[in-house]
Amino acid sequence: MLSPALVDATDAAAQRMRVIWAALCGSVLLYVGVLYLIRQGPPESDAAAQVLVLSAYLQSLLVAGVSLAYRHWALSEARLRRTMDRLDGPELPGVDRTEGRLYRVLGHLQVVDVVGLALHESIALFGFVLAFLTVDPARILPFAALAIVANLLIFPRPRAMLEHARNLAQLPTSAG
Repeated sequence: MLSPALVDATDAAAQRMRVIWAALCGSVLLYVGVLYLIRQGPPESDAAAQVLVLSAYLQSLLVAGVSLAYRHWALSEARLRRTMDRLDGPELPGVDRTEGRLYRVLGHLQVVDVVGLALHESIALFGFVLAFLTVDPARILPFAALAIVANLLIFPRPRAMLEHARNLAQLPTSAG
């Protein structure tokens, strides 16, 4: 069972992360709306446009892969243990050493989420630039869909992540 102080801190962090998450998901939808509002003509179909399209798709797939690999690495058991052992972050009054370590991990989890959201945002931006340059707003749709799906996969669930970290924290650490 988590202490009331850690539950309150987790709930506050979750609220902040959900606001950031909603803002970045909303910005992807805003890109789609802007492109449909400023559409100026028919899409171009020359060879240069096809190279641009292929390049944007490849870059987006690369960023999606990097995002998944980063999240897997950053949330690995070894990485979370090192984070709990090394961070000299703020302490919460009235919590034991284990929960103090969990509180320090909360900041790490927030960084992991923000990095993932930023990478997903860049996928939407690739689509935005492609749609803008080819004057075809529909070109953003697969990029926006990929960014939104990726964001849904990392919806902030700090309590579940802290529960996982708590299980790790109760095991002996490299320092002790």
